[in-house]
Amino acid sequence: MAEGKGSVVPPANVLSLLDGLWQFDKLMKFIYYVLFLDTFLVWNKGFGIFKLSSAMLNGFSIGDVVSFLIFFGFFSSLALIVLGCVFSEVFDRVRDSRFFNFGDYSYKPMPNGCVYLGSLAKFSMETQSDLAYKIYKDAADEKNRKRRCQHMAESVSVGCFFVFVFGWYLSSADASSGMIIDWLYDFQKNNMSHAETGWSISILLFIYVVIIYQSYGLLNSNVYYPPLYEIEEKERKRVRERDREMRREFESKMREMEEIRHKD
Repeated sequence: MAEGKGSVVPPANVLSLLDGLWQFDKLMKFIYYVLFLDTFLVWNKGFGIFKLSSAMLNGFSIGDVVSFLIFFGFFSSLALIVLGCVFSEVFDRVRDSRFFNFGDYSYKPMPNGCVYLGSLAKFSMETQSDLAYKIYKDAADEKNRKRRCQHMAESVSVGCFFVFVFGWYLSSADASSGMIIDWLYDFQKNNMSHAETGWSISILLFIYVVIIYQSYGLLNSNVYYPPLYEIEEKERKRVRERDREMRREFESKMREMEEIRHKD
């Protein structure tokens, strides 16, 4: 069917962008891109993206685009790694301190039918089982994929936090710089001041960073493989029975020694 003269067809890349924003991780990446562009504009040009107009685009040069790409690439590929490592080290120390306890490190029994990936890899090599190796390989690949997604989420969360804080530092207190924080302030200026808006968003982003880093421990290292689970369960029962027997022998000897001591 022919399209009318006045019809507007959204570009396919815009539709794919909107479709991707249904996923929260892609939404946060998009927010990171926008925050970085917003901060770069106010640092380099003195105004944010909400003051950017088509007339202002004439004032941009190839050098501005190249400098943005260089700064973005440097910060995203190197600076974020350093900041992420520093935050991870501080977070681990705080989490493991006696004042905070975000995680439960008590022993948790293996789910029924599940074994550790390392145990399945060893079992597949010892038995030369193609099925066991395939299950291990698929589970290991899936875990590596989730780990890469986790690292990306950590980098994006840290990036959003630091870029927003730096942009807030560069913004005008009277919300005249046209940045995202100014738009947020104008959106609800009857409820919070410009500074309170900055503090609120910074705290929310920091909480998001903590949640992302804490979720790293939730990555599953188990794989469902009942044959090996039954073998390991029999071994665990044998070890428990041996420990109970040793405990009974120890208690029996202690009672005998106690009786001898009373007789003396």
